[in-house]
Amino acid sequence: MKVWIARDKNGDLSMYNAKPKRMDKFFMPGTIAGKKVSWWILPKDRFPKITWENSPVKYEVDMTFDEVKTKKGGVNEVK
Repeated sequence: MKVWIARDKNGDLSMYNAKPKRMDKFFMPGTIAGKKVSWWILPKDRFPKITWENSPVKYEVDMTFDEVKTKKGGVNEVK
């Protein structure tokens, strides 16, 4: 999946599924015709090379998912 990662002027870091639009001090989610637009807030200390000045940066993300089972008492166990 291709994503865009951008850092706002205040240092906040977000990941978007469409190229975000640069505003005065932050980025707004972009648009994809006919599809939902999503974005995720990331920890500020991640991707230190991404700055306000060079944002947004396009990345390829490879994700895997593992189902998590909850045992009695709330302890999680990866299947």
